[in-house]
Amino acid sequence: MRNVLIADADISTVEAPCPLCGADQKTLLGTFHFQNKLLGLKECEKCRLVFVCPRLTEQAMDSYFQAYTDVSSAKTIDMWRAKKKPNVSRDLTLLKRLLPGGGKILDVGSGYGFFLEEAQAMGYETVGVEISARACEYSNKKLGLDVKLGRLKELNLAPQIFDAVVIFDVLDHLADPLDELLQIKRLLKKGGFLMVRVLNRIHYALLWQRIVGCSKEDNHGSLSRNPFLRKDHLIQFNQRTLKLILTKAGYDSRMALGAHLAFRIEQRNIIRLMRRFAGWGFSMLWFLSNRRLILAPSMTFVAYKM
Repeated sequence: MRNVLIADADISTVEAPCPLCGADQKTLLGTFHFQNKLLGLKECEKCRLVFVCPRLTEQAMDSYFQAYTDVSSAKTIDMWRAKKKPNVSRDLTLLKRLLPGGGKILDVGSGYGFFLEEAQAMGYETVGVEISARACEYSNKKLGLDVKLGRLKELNLAPQIFDAVVIFDVLDHLADPLDELLQIKRLLKKGGFLMVRVLNRIHYALLWQRIVGCSKEDNHGSLSRNPFLRKDHLIQFNQRTLKLILTKAGYDSRMALGAHLAFRIEQRNIIRLMRRFAGWGFSMLWFLSNRRLILAPSMTFVAYKM
């Protein structure tokens, strides 16, 4: 995501304990600038979750995403649709495999509704939740979807009404991902499942930092120049910590898949070709490791309500 400056908003920061285990003991991995604030990337010394601390407040992050999705140009929305299309296709294929007879699904952080639009066309009953007023309006008025404006915890939806819930490229943006997973579990029917996709921490920022390195004396702002650090992601999950938080929230993780990035950085042809070969290599390693080792830029977990 581009670094969108928040206009007329209070850009405040806050210190916070580990979002997974609540521990206060953490190791500073580096610092970076985002929204004109100096933030830190830290690792919990207890559970090893990597997260941003200090970070922007929830209100500041909401303002940031409102600014980012405040798009009126049909051309820009069509560009987003084209970039999302490969992931939407893969996600729907997996959904149809897991829920072949249709059912009621919820998309948390549904954006402009591209996934819901295709799922509805396939016969699923769909509901979306989105914090962006512009994206919500587009989904409802242009696509004829049922997308509710706000955060999941604010909407007071009836419990146990969904066969499946999807949350793609959202969980690692949240200040309290554990609470979001608990909110989702309340809405799932018995035997219902969650499909969650996040960025794969092993693939980018820290790996780059270890290869390129930086002097300990010049650690201040060291991650700002890291081309792989997604600065608007509050949590940096890997396979172990994502499975750990799902288990803590009361889910049974039964499947883990690698996935490409939903939004790709504009690159030259040779770089795109290298990424494609790398993607094939990641898929081969995943298969040879009995589907346990995920090196792809993103990862999707399927977890059932226990």
